[in-house]
Amino acid sequence: MAYCTEADLTAVWGTAVDAWSDVDGTGASAARKAEAIDVATAEIDSVMRKSPFKIPLQASDGSVPLLVKHVCVALAGVWLYELRGVEADQTSGQPVHRLMHKRAWALQVLEDLRTQRRLVDLVKAQ
Repeated sequence: MAYCTEADLTAVWGTAVDAWSDVDGTGASAARKAEAIDVATAEIDSVMRKSPFKIPLQASDGSVPLLVKHVCVALAGVWLYELRGVEADQTSGQPVHRLMHKRAWALQVLEDLRTQRRLVDLVKAQ
């Protein structure tokens, strides 16, 4: 179950996601956007596996909680942005770019959810 949609990506990132998904100059790629969403969803599930919550994450009504959706949008958007190529920090080898703060925010939210420092309506694992 994906935690966001292509429409969610566009709602947050605007037409920038079209440019970011067009790595070969042939136009925006729906397949790349779908892959970005899949990668972001997998990353969320990976981080949350050792949490007390059922995977896939969902609210008690079966929906994706808004905060989880926005974490997915952030991670997917950054993944697409990085497809265009970024510089690497000389010491750590990690990518350095103007959207790193969004990735850091998303990972911190996941850690806070995993350790229950932030509380949202998520179904607990049994």
